[in-house]
Amino acid sequence: MISLLARAVLGATLAAATPAPAPTPVPSTAPGPAYDDPGMHVAAPAGWERVPTDPSAGVADAPTALFVSKRGTFDQRSLLVQVKPFEGDLSAFERSLESDFHSHGGAFVKDKTATTLANGMPAYFLRVLLDDPSGHSIQRDEYVVIDGQRGIEVAYVGRGYDDADARKALATLYVVAYPGRYR
Repeated sequence: MISLLARAVLGATLAAATPAPAPTPVPSTAPGPAYDDPGMHVAAPAGWERVPTDPSAGVADAPTALFVSKRGTFDQRSLLVQVKPFEGDLSAFERSLESDFHSHGGAFVKDKTATTLANGMPAYFLRVLLDDPSGHSIQRDEYVVIDGQRGIEVAYVGRGYDDADARKALATLYVVAYPGRYR
């Protein structure tokens, strides 16, 4: 179910993107499971579990990292981290993602807000409603940001959750210019 959910909610790979070096995970000091590389950090809430993923397996839009809570239940929550090579500005990346959502059908971008992350990095906050084959809608709240070499999506996904829970989980995200970009 997780792989179906991940495929359903993630857009197509950006074909025109220039390959960036693969992120190198580094140890985290976060209280829960976390994803870290030289350009970003995000931590799942305490008590969540990290689900093994393999972005190099050749599966289009395989998540870079995936964390879940209430795994296998109707109320499952997922924190998806998607990192893609991308050269361009933030608006272009956001537009490409929105186009990907619409091309999958059953997706409605309810809210799109230009914002900044806690560390001041420009970002967009998106709230997307997705149709689920069970007839229940899935909500996806996410930050969209670029680091100079990559486009980054970090999304909180689930059914009927409290917006404050999503904002709290997403608040741990920080992104900086990817090292080596401006040498």
